Order: sequence, then C-alpha cells, then structure tokens
Amino acid sequence: YGEVPAQNVRITYHSNYKADGSTAETTQQSDLQYNNTEITLAASATFTRTGYQFKGWNTQADGKGTSFAAGSQVLIDRIGSNDLYAQWEKCKYTITYINEGKKKGGHGDYNYETIHNCEYGSKTPTNSLSSNTFIDDDYYFTGWNPAVAETVTADATYTAKWAKKTAITITAKTVEKTYDGEWIGGDADITGDLPAGCSVTFNCDPIKAVTKNPVSTNINTPKVSDKFAKDVTDKFKITI
Repeated sequence: YGEVPAQNVRITYHSNYKADGSTAETTQQSDLQYNNTEITLAASATFTRTGYQFKGWNTQADGKGTSFAAGSQVLIDRIGSNDLYAQWEKCKYTITYINEGKKKGGHGDYNYETIHNCEYGSKTPTNSLSSNTFIDDDYYFTGWNPAVAETVTADATYTAKWAKKTAITITAKTVEKTYDGEWIGGDADITGDLPAGCSVTFNCDPIKAVTKNPVSTNINTPKVSDKFAKDVTDKFKITI
C-alpha cells in the first residue's frame, strides 16, 4: 500500500486576550503528521492572565462553539488548522474589615465584616460596620491598615487604626453679680495641649445671679476646628 503521506494537521491554541502593551493575542501551535489522530489537549493553559482563571478551550473565541476540558482526549479529523481559544473567568476574592476592640487589646467594639465573591478589578467594597465599632473615650479611628485599595486584586484584610485623643479641659469662669433680674452670659478657660491652629467653640447657657456670690454658666456643645475650619472634635477628649 505504500507510505501514507503527511497531512499537515495543526492545532493552534489562542490565548484569547491581549496582554498589557500588546496589540495581538498570543498563540501556540502543535503540529501533527497525520489526520484522524487522537491527542490530549493542553492540560492547563500555558498562557497566564492576571486576575483570571483558565476554564478550558472552545472552538470560538466568544465561547459559543464546542467546548473542551483541559487535558481531554480529542480526535483530530480535519486537515489544516484547528483553532482552540482559551476561556477565562475573573477570579473572585474575599475582603475583610476588622476592628480588634478593647477585649482584644484594641479600641472601640470588636467587630468584623467579610465580603465574599469580589471580582478582580472591581471597586473595593466599603464596610457596613456599625458606628459603635468606632466609638472610644480615649482613642479615635484614623483609617485602615493597609490603606484600602481602590480596586480588588487579591484577598485582603483591613484592620482599623486608632490614635490617642488629645485631652483638653473647658472650665467655666465665675462671675460675681448682684441679682437684678437680668440674665448673664459667661466665658471659660481652656487648658490642655491644643495644637497650633486649632480653635475651640462652645455654648454658655445664660443664668440669673440670685445672690452676690460667684456663679458660673453651663458649658455645652464644644467643638474643635483645625486651621482649615474642619471639625476635628472626635480627635479630642474634652472634659467640662
């Protein structure tokens, strides 16, 4: 019968995506000498795509053709080029926010939130921890460690950071006045390590002097502002 001539069968594996900075996809080829040959498809993609999992092969780039699992046995029965396109799925990751709380040597209430199935490249989800998590008499919440990434690229755990509050005291000044039926206002002294540029405002409840004795007004609703007029009261432990 004579020797069977070579039939030039080729398998072309397509990466099916363009790598960063590239204008074309990557391909790899496997040549066979004869048609009607059973082969084992690539067991795993030799292509790598950041943030994606390889899911198998398909005869069409959009995945609407015939699918083949990686490593499957197939019969090649077409002379010429046989094209297979890698199929990809975005990786999904877990984002965790945690505050250790006082019981674990931290500050505020212990709390955590775990958010599953966050797709690669999606915006990092914000947490929905209760406001009580971030309340502490002596410390204030300053953010997360590490800083929350703009987008999801891997599993990540963000731990609450705290800083010690600056202590200041507001002491109402006394006034001496003989009762005459009129209301009197008041003032106060501020002591403590108030940073440069910061200012303190507060309300003094007016009172009536009933005798010619020193009296003081009630101090309430104190507010600390920084040099940019931003409210930074939460960074201070205020004693009245």
